[in-house]
Amino acid sequence: MHASELQATGRRRSSAVPSGPRPRPRLMGQPARVVRVAVLDTGLAAEDLRPRALDSMAPRQQDHWERPDPDGDGYLDPAAGHGTFIAGLIDLVTPGCEISVEKVLTSYGEGDEVAVARRVDALAGGVDLLNLSFGGYAMERMHALAAAVRRASKLGTVVVASAGNDATCRPTYPAALRGVVGVGAIGPHGPAPFTNYGPWVRACAPGVDIVSWFFTEYDGLDTASAGAPDPDRFHSWARWSGTSFAAPMVVAALAREMATYGVSAADAVGRVIDGADLLTLPDLGTVVNLS
Repeated sequence: MHASELQATGRRRSSAVPSGPRPRPRLMGQPARVVRVAVLDTGLAAEDLRPRALDSMAPRQQDHWERPDPDGDGYLDPAAGHGTFIAGLIDLVTPGCEISVEKVLTSYGEGDEVAVARRVDALAGGVDLLNLSFGGYAMERMHALAAAVRRASKLGTVVVASAGNDATCRPTYPAALRGVVGVGAIGPHGPAPFTNYGPWVRACAPGVDIVSWFFTEYDGLDTASAGAPDPDRFHSWARWSGTSFAAPMVVAALAREMATYGVSAADAVGRVIDGADLLTLPDLGTVVNLS
């Protein structure tokens, strides 16, 4: 999430805004393999708020469903819809993946390292790609999560994580962990002004004004100013910025490489991220752009 809103107002508000639909992608031909993707995030929109296009991703447990305003204050919680947006984005960019969504964060974006590490460990080897669009700073390396990532890598699961939105080179975790593909954000004119950066960032992808699926219906207490649209009335689509949304762009690119050529997740990283002839930016890694 953007830190600037909290610094300026003392309130944590969502930076998602309503949007028109994103063009639906053309379905790929018969894939060389089915790619399994897991998204650990805020969950997936509850059944009565979920776009029907995402029904195949629906978690069986209702405690993995997400709602826009669990605290009931009349405003969209700052991370509400985050998991739905990310899972929908992967499906929009590379259709045909088997995508599962699990809840490890609250609607305020809060989570626990050990709980996340346990889910990474449980999914290791069972999925090809794991999207972690969250992170934090630590005085010490996050040992529990680092151990889970090492196990996932050994079992063939590639972990992709967002680098953070504080415009700093300070490493964030899990993005800076060994074996993780840490992802920064670019916009239409180069690096996004909010993106974290550094030698620990391995790739960058579009992360400014990204459009994806959201809650089918939500209207909060914010009201429109004269002549402007309602800023928090959503109808299935939203526009959002952050490295959180650059990371699933990279996941989608890796998934497309795997589905097209039948390669492993590790081989896809070698082709899409680590190839010697690919375009790179200083401290932002390889440019990945399928949008």
